[in-house]
Amino acid sequence: MFKIYQPKDLPKTLPLFPLTGMMLLPRMRFPLSMEEPHALSLVDDAFKGDRMIGIIQPKNTEGAMPPLYAIGTAGRITALDETDDGKYILGVTGVCRFHLVQEIPTARDYRVGEVNYADYLSDLHVPEPYHFQRRTLMTQLREFFDEQGIMVDWDMVGRTPDALLVNSLSVICPFDIAEKQALLEAVSVEKRLETLQTILTFANMPGDNNGGAQRVLN
Repeated sequence: MFKIYQPKDLPKTLPLFPLTGMMLLPRMRFPLSMEEPHALSLVDDAFKGDRMIGIIQPKNTEGAMPPLYAIGTAGRITALDETDDGKYILGVTGVCRFHLVQEIPTARDYRVGEVNYADYLSDLHVPEPYHFQRRTLMTQLREFFDEQGIMVDWDMVGRTPDALLVNSLSVICPFDIAEKQALLEAVSVEKRLETLQTILTFANMPGDNNGGAQRVLN
């Protein structure tokens, strides 16, 4: 069951876990595998407090401390398993998106940020029912997944509620960094669907290699 948060419950600073090409949306949960010492320290410290961490994308993969996008998502660690070789397998549930105000110098071996949630407090509300006509999206998805060589359980897709379908596709589809960020920053499910369909439209263009999507999103 999803824990209900009030604005006053949200931490003003978060340990940051940069993830390239990954995104966390409010009320969604995804697994993470952590094995590097700084990541293990981050989890250990999070468990001493509110178990909240910030999932955020780096803008590139250059260097040990690449610049970060301004928008990420605060997530709560809702499951934790430790493997025999010392890795952590986490379940992280999205709570609320945030704006990264600034990074905070710390003696810890992971990054820490001062964050502000003011623009995204609607993430804390139970979402209204959302419905859309799926025909165009399904056509785009079949073409995209066929081109990518991805097997899909279309029966399960058909049973997935509309809002969950849009959000799940945004998380799992193999889009690039900028495209994932555009999907994360969409202000509503409706806008996220528009962005998703724009990305798919250009991704499905012969010989485009997603360049068209980049031109639209930038």
